[in-house]
Amino acid sequence: MNIAVIIPVYNAAATIQRCVDGILAEKCMQQGDIYLVDDGSTDQSVEVIKKLYGQSGNVHLFQQESQGQAAARQKGLDEAIGDGARYVIFIDSDDQIERGMLDRLAGVIGDQLLAVCGIKKIFPNHVEIEARSMLQQADTIKNLIIHFLCQNQEVDMGLWNKLFRTDVITQNGIHFRGNNFYEDSFFVLQYLTHCTPQQIKWVEQPLYDLYKHEGSTTYTYDKHLGEKFKWYVTAVQELMKQVGIVLPTDVWTAFYFRTALHFIHHQLRLGGQWTSRDTRKKLRKLSLNPGVLKRLPRKYAASFILIKTFPGVYHKLYRMKRRND
Repeated sequence: MNIAVIIPVYNAAATIQRCVDGILAEKCMQQGDIYLVDDGSTDQSVEVIKKLYGQSGNVHLFQQESQGQAAARQKGLDEAIGDGARYVIFIDSDDQIERGMLDRLAGVIGDQLLAVCGIKKIFPNHVEIEARSMLQQADTIKNLIIHFLCQNQEVDMGLWNKLFRTDVITQNGIHFRGNNFYEDSFFVLQYLTHCTPQQIKWVEQPLYDLYKHEGSTTYTYDKHLGEKFKWYVTAVQELMKQVGIVLPTDVWTAFYFRTALHFIHHQLRLGGQWTSRDTRKKLRKLSLNPGVLKRLPRKYAASFILIKTFPGVYHKLYRMKRRND
């Protein structure tokens, strides 16, 4: 079992040992390699890595000027493929894996194309578990994509709980784009367009610990997020044309709403100046209809109704919830 673990590193001196030591403890890593790509850290990350793992034959450090995690992941992926890795997984330097995670994924993938486990989302004041995926209900590639776009949870969108095959990646030209929002979701989506539901193995246990904290990409204000939002929507549309998957209009509406809501939440949480008028403008082209609401999980259908009808009330309730998290 030849597994490559790719870890983008940026100012992770305080967490990198916890992350890497947990990976090295997996039995399958006796024949695996870790690719650490430092993306211009300004703390002691590089020094810590060199001190702890400088003599380790299967821990490799690469350094680049700050280009973002997408470029760091692509650098690690290129190196791993060049070294002949058969499988690859992406892990974040401030997270950690539960004991046995990689061994479980490696043990179930067999001749299939993808192995996925559940996640544990660790917030400052509480923990949330996502062990099952809505994607497990799909019976065709088209339904798999529809569930991914409309019904997704974080367990579906993230890179870090998935063991990929490098031959699928190389044969289909799957790669990371230069955005640091949505690039992980788009990578997963590209990969899923080449998998049938029967070629995915599921481990219904929360084996990846995802730490939610200030300073991470999703908790840092990005003034360019509007451009990245537009890029993601357009890129998904172009990908569907490329692979020949035709989706109903209500799917596109539900997908746009899910993506737009993520953008609105980012503005409400971190932007400060976002108003009800801004939300109305963002969602003005979307119409409330039963077809779209049926495509969405219940909580998102309820959010769609409330935010379209009373955006000011929605803003207030969301901000109250964030203060209590």
